Amino acid sequence: MAIHGLSKNARIITVHAGTTASATTTLDSSVIDMAGYESIMLIGSVGSTAADNGMDLLVSTSSSTAQAEDVLNSRVSAANSTGLLLDVARFPAGKRYAFGRYVRGNTANTAGKMVAVQYNQRRAPVDNATSTVQAVQFLGNASTGQSTSTSST
Repeated sequence: MAIHGLSKNARIITVHAGTTASATTTLDSSVIDMAGYESIMLIGSVGSTAADNGMDLLVSTSSSTAQAEDVLNSRVSAANSTGLLLDVARFPAGKRYAFGRYVRGNTANTAGKMVAVQYNQRRAPVDNATSTVQAVQFLGNASTGQSTSTSST
């Protein structure tokens, strides 16, 4: 039986490069096509804690944020932590596209890189293109350090 790590069972892509400019505006990620996936996890960060800052998930039938809707109760607040993680196990039925959104309320804040992890795919394994991931290294037998694949940059 072949062993597959997370990199073969999920698609991992950078969807927002982040910004060092502190502001109170929202920042939307690039479009995430959920065709073939049941679940999505967004991982991001903000520069400082504040209850009115956080991260949301928006969904749409269109690849434009113009018609995107907030997913009910998807807000992850930065009230107690600058690291944000939003995990949606069942993507809303009838929607195909997702967008991550940094919400920077009345408290000016910076935003870090946002990464999307699409998982529970309908067909495996996934081929993570090196254009969307900085490097991938899979160790099939970590106790001896034998690498079954090589790093790519």
